[in-house]
Amino acid sequence: MNKLVVILCIVGLISNVYFGLFSTEEQTWTEVFSEDGNGEEPQPSYISSVIVPNRTLNEKVRYKNVMFMEMYWENKTSGNWTKYTLNIDGEIRIETPSIEEKEDGFGDNHSTVCTRTITSGKFELVVKENDGEQVVVPGDYYAKRDEYMDLNEKVVIQIVTDGEVSTDVPLAYTNRALEFNAEMRSYPNPNIPKLETLDEKIYGGGKEIKIGDQGNITKHGDVEWNWSGYTYHWIANSSEKVAGYDTIRIDVNTTFFEDWLPFQEKIWISSEVPYPVKMW
Repeated sequence: MNKLVVILCIVGLISNVYFGLFSTEEQTWTEVFSEDGNGEEPQPSYISSVIVPNRTLNEKVRYKNVMFMEMYWENKTSGNWTKYTLNIDGEIRIETPSIEEKEDGFGDNHSTVCTRTITSGKFELVVKENDGEQVVVPGDYYAKRDEYMDLNEKVVIQIVTDGEVSTDVPLAYTNRALEFNAEMRSYPNPNIPKLETLDEKIYGGGKEIKIGDQGNITKHGDVEWNWSGYTYHWIANSSEKVAGYDTIRIDVNTTFFEDWLPFQEKIWISSEVPYPVKMW
């Protein structure tokens, strides 16, 4: 039963990760990044700076989304261990389809712009134990998140999320395939200022990013939780051509939990599209 619970939790985690993540059919989706180049490495580019443009209404972008994750658990007393491997292959679509009147959690109406993020694809979860057979659980996931931001105050006043996760094979102990559907509506407090994301702090607001630019962004800790915080260091390292776009690559790194868990991210940005061309 423990194995089934873990499987369900991980599948639930998949859906929640994508719920939180970042139209008419005739309109063209901007292919921001895909692997139709047979996995070729980015080619050199000769630009020296980038200014990421602002987002506009009716804009659409599409990403290929690939994820690999491993978790390992071991009981030091008994020696029993379990290894979980998760592979995800799908896509993320982002669009700004409309301006609408929406109600916040206090019942007040706002003129808002909707940002819609749709994530979908397939996953495969592999569970291997020292004293048992390997279990492979393939499945599908889908999530749609509509985020409504006040046009004047630039704060999100309502979020609506619909999602589903299903497995292609019966799970142990149930002899049934899993089907999970959920709808969630939330109302952020419009009186609390919107916090900038890491990306916005680095290159948002029309900032010009030049090769060689670098900086530090500190997330302060919390004394109550005995957390000292951490600092992101970023540097605009090189210019590269990715999926046909001239980009500058920004490398970001930090460590979490008192230098126990390293974090690294690469972001390719362009003056041609308002979203990252690629993230790794």
